[in-house]
Amino acid sequence: MDRKNIFSFRLGVDLIELQKAKNFYRTHKDGLNSFFNDKEILYIRSSKRPHEALAALLAAKEAVFKALPALGTGIAAFRNIEISHEKGNQFSFPGLKLQVFKEKKYVVAHALGSDRKI
Repeated sequence: MDRKNIFSFRLGVDLIELQKAKNFYRTHKDGLNSFFNDKEILYIRSSKRPHEALAALLAAKEAVFKALPALGTGIAAFRNIEISHEKGNQFSFPGLKLQVFKEKKYVVAHALGSDRKI
């Protein structure tokens, strides 16, 4: 086997139920800074449907967290994952291909990276 052709993938996937995100936002909207940075909180609060924005960011952060375990553990490491919101329902994180999809009842995110360009 030619070791030059071996490379590793990093994959993280997460699914958030929109109703649970709505309930979470309703009860924790004043404590979002435990999970999100100021830029992410601004995105959530300025959204027409803040619970959907919260679900998208939460799923994206969790997918990145799973794809890159070397970032650390615990809520502080999770909070330090800064997801950039692009336009529409597009998000990014350096070094990973990050996609977020919203369906009727769920938001799903997956983060994919490798030691080669994807």
